[in-house]
Amino acid sequence: MSLYISYSEGVKKLKNIENIASQLVNQIKKEENIEKDAIFNIRFINNKEMIKLNQDYRNKDSNTNVLSFTNDDVSRKHSMIYGDIAINPSFIMNESRTLGINFNDRILIRCIHKISFIKIFL
Repeated sequence: MSLYISYSEGVKKLKNIENIASQLVNQIKKEENIEKDAIFNIRFINNKEMIKLNQDYRNKDSNTNVLSFTNDDVSRKHSMIYGDIAINPSFIMNESRTLGINFNDRILIRCIHKISFIKIFL
């Protein structure tokens, strides 16, 4: 399983993202039956982009922490891209403070949840 990580313009690269990604891959390999060649795209985006995605795909005019999109078309067999995950680090930072948990742990938890969600719908 591979993760491709990208950032929208203006979103700062997360410290220790390689460690978070490695933890994520290891945890998912333990818990999920996902093909070794599976690819998930993870993009860190800002509040404005997240609100737009939420409006376009969920008809909700609000911000959120993470959205996932399943690649359920014929291209998956060739590209091995199972889905895309949009993460709003600003929202998750506020959420982490409110919940009293570590920011990196919160991102890890949300990504595991969304990858599991994508897997369910394939």
